[in-house]
Amino acid sequence: MIASAHTHHPRCRQHGVALVMAMVFLMILTLIGVTAMSTASLEEKMAGNLQDKNGAFQAAESALRVGEALIRSWAVGAEPDFTLNTAGYYEPTAAGSTPVWGTVDWKNGCGAAVICLPANSISGVKTQPRYIIENLGDVTGNSTGGGSFVVGFAPPPGGGSSGTMYRVTAHGTGGTDTAVAELQSVYRK
Repeated sequence: MIASAHTHHPRCRQHGVALVMAMVFLMILTLIGVTAMSTASLEEKMAGNLQDKNGAFQAAESALRVGEALIRSWAVGAEPDFTLNTAGYYEPTAAGSTPVWGTVDWKNGCGAAVICLPANSISGVKTQPRYIIENLGDVTGNSTGGGSFVVGFAPPPGGGSSGTMYRVTAHGTGGTDTAVAELQSVYRK
């Protein structure tokens, strides 16, 4: 018996299926790797933005506290002249108009339009925080807050039942100037 010259081996019937399957698995693994890298990069950006936002908030909070401490340090009758509307001290705007803090140029004007914290007083921020103080006028009231903007706020020292209300508006930036926080407080003295 003569053997046939055309014997078929099992390898000949596969026709490269193993190669195609390996390429499909390689493509799937590549997609998983690219997705993981993209997700990690996005999470890193989100963490950086959150840190930037937190830095801006902390800077604005610092400026707000400095402004309140400045008000607290004023002797009665020795307050700055608010009628000039300069150097960071302002009279309130008329009802219905844009508030002072909405029109101030926060990026420029240290000493002319806003009060800036000294250079390098807050580290890790692009621009040192700034603040303005508005004189909201005299108020009267008792210690329970009747007639006052502040409910339950005790009268100023000296036993009188009147006082002056001030609004402090602070502006802070984070590690970049795009992360901005603005805070306000109303202070009675």
